[in-house]
Amino acid sequence: MPRLSDERDATPRRDAVSCPQRTTNFPKGISSTRCAVLALPLLALSACGGDDSDTVAPIAAACSQAFFTATWAADPSVSVLEVKDYKAGDALPNAAAEVAFNPTLSQTAVADLCFVKLVVGPAHAGPADAPSTSAGVGIEIWLPTKEHWNGRFHGMGSGNWGGGNDSLVGKISETATEAADGTFRSAPRVAGQDGSATSTTDKGHTGATHLSGAFLMNPDGSINTTGWENWSTRGLHLQAVRTKEAIKAYYGSAQKYSYFSGTSGSGRDAMAIVQYLPEDYDGVLAQMAGGNWTKWTTAWLYPQIVYQRDLGGPIAAGKLTSVSKAAIAACDVVGGQHLGYILDQSACRYDPTKDASVLCAADGGSNGTSDCVSQAEARAINKVWYGMTADGSVPDPAVDNGFDTGLAGVRKWYGFNRGTDITGIGFGASLIGADMVALELQNSQFAGPTFKNATGNGAELWKSMSYAELANAFDLGVALQPQFANASAGSPDLSAFKARGGKLIHTSAMNDSAIMPGGQDEYYRQVESMQGSLGATQTFYRLYQVPGQGHAYGSNGTANPDANNPVFGPGELMPRLIAWVENGTAPEGLQLRTTSTTAPVRTMPACAYPAKPTYVGGDVNTASSYACR
Repeated sequence: MPRLSDERDATPRRDAVSCPQRTTNFPKGISSTRCAVLALPLLALSACGGDDSDTVAPIAAACSQAFFTATWAADPSVSVLEVKDYKAGDALPNAAAEVAFNPTLSQTAVADLCFVKLVVGPAHAGPADAPSTSAGVGIEIWLPTKEHWNGRFHGMGSGNWGGGNDSLVGKISETATEAADGTFRSAPRVAGQDGSATSTTDKGHTGATHLSGAFLMNPDGSINTTGWENWSTRGLHLQAVRTKEAIKAYYGSAQKYSYFSGTSGSGRDAMAIVQYLPEDYDGVLAQMAGGNWTKWTTAWLYPQIVYQRDLGGPIAAGKLTSVSKAAIAACDVVGGQHLGYILDQSACRYDPTKDASVLCAADGGSNGTSDCVSQAEARAINKVWYGMTADGSVPDPAVDNGFDTGLAGVRKWYGFNRGTDITGIGFGASLIGADMVALELQNSQFAGPTFKNATGNGAELWKSMSYAELANAFDLGVALQPQFANASAGSPDLSAFKARGGKLIHTSAMNDSAIMPGGQDEYYRQVESMQGSLGATQTFYRLYQVPGQGHAYGSNGTANPDANNPVFGPGELMPRLIAWVENGTAPEGLQLRTTSTTAPVRTMPACAYPAKPTYVGGDVNTASSYACR
């Protein structure tokens, strides 16, 4: 996919009345010419593509519909839907997702903010009730007052399939994503607390649920290529460009630095930005990043296919928990003590098919409880840990525990690490993975029940798929990347982002039950290979694996509720990213720390991959007892 490195945001200038056109090979829907006259209140400014450092004389900016309508008067693709001047303490029209995770948060503006809601065409026409019908890309912008603006722009991504309220008048985006420890902040909270101009986007659809991919299929069942373009990169690029234009108009000067943060599905957005939109941001924070989107979402169905094909139905949650806890107990010993979570997953070769303590008596085991597992169930769990294969095979963990070989032969994708709480995988799989399979097969009936289409709604036909049929859908997802606008965001070529001085911090949760950690490790190795060395890669890109960490919605992803595993602190990584970008201070000496009140307090060094915390002696709960090796 072509990079968008030549298009810069329009910079108002007083002395320019015309400028030559600049063109480049942009994806469909992104203008190749950045030259327009902006009719601003009190001062007519000509805007031509220029450097981000350009500034203009102060203007009489106002948080009003008239002001921002005039700002984009020369661009018919932009419609200003709503502008509102919020004062600190004013009620917000609806709660962002942050409130669901922290009900104590107020649903009010925490500072004086100017709120701007846009929709940027072109539209994607269609029946009013079709998920694929779209007015364009919705964008919400939150601008602190000039005296409280810190000179930065912070773009935020939205998880799963995105969508939401960004183009709906009278509501605000539900997007809330930032910290890896389960702490979430909405865009107005980030703008009010940090002082950054902040924005979100629906990436071209107003789906009622972030868990449905129905908008990517046209009513006739064909691929919605416009929807994929908006979702994959165009919406993200427009978010950056239009926010920067609003910043220049409102403050009279450009931002000094631009940052993007994304977790989970919006971690995919973060990876798409560094790959395909390298000029849009100076620093990017990607957490539990869902890059290689079509691969891991398709593979998310694999555990359920295993259960259906091998067992005729799912394994009871108590059985899964019992085996996962046994894996932890077998592999968590450090310095003679049980940590309660696995520190080094690559060293764990626990095999429930050979563990009498979890096997039922009928299968030669000694477990007489209702949570005992049969040999068939134990083998199925080994398959979940190893990852997707084309024929449902799994090697003996003593030979290959999932870390000994990469993706070769029949192995399609990675599995979930031992000790992970895998009891809830079916929920996500049926809502996201199933929709992905429907889009790959171009048959809506393979999707989950939230998938609506004129050719037929989701009927969960995925449940009847064989191993070979799921593998075929996986391969189609790879082959269809041109039609899907390179939505997987799996390109390891980050040379343009590095060349512009960009910095990327990426975290991976080692007990993530949604996005397989192995895929993120593999991606880093591919980038390193293209860069030529680890040293060359770590000058701009660092990956941190967090043992015991779950997905974005909690700090403990293990089956052991008492794991008490150390994690990154709330909001810790963004300041580190800012220091790296603005001061050249690389993120050295990072530490993980327990956030629960459960004793003991634990600290652990956060090691830049491929290094991992290695015990060297002393108190196992203290970071000084470990070295990154």
